[in-house]
Amino acid sequence: MDVKNTFIGLLFLAAAGYVMYTSANQQNQIQSAQEYTQTVSKSEADKPRQEAAKTEVLADAKDDFKEELSVLENEYMKVSFTNKGGAIKEIKLLK
Repeated sequence: MDVKNTFIGLLFLAAAGYVMYTSANQQNQIQSAQEYTQTVSKSEADKPRQEAAKTEVLADAKDDFKEELSVLENEYMKVSFTNKGGAIKEIKLLK
């Protein structure tokens, strides 16, 4: 009977040690994740300025070139693509 209680006691001690070890490991992971989040949020603060600069450049670039159309056609439909963003400008169903 005494061996049974000793075994159960050692089992509980091992479980408590495991829980303490994983808890400490999780705390380290949480702390490193928070540091990473702070680093990313600092770089995100600069992003609107960078995006505004890109938008101004793209706005100027859009007006500089002439729009060209590429047409793909078969017996059922005709599709016109524009070189401004590679978008579909027009679709016509022939039948």
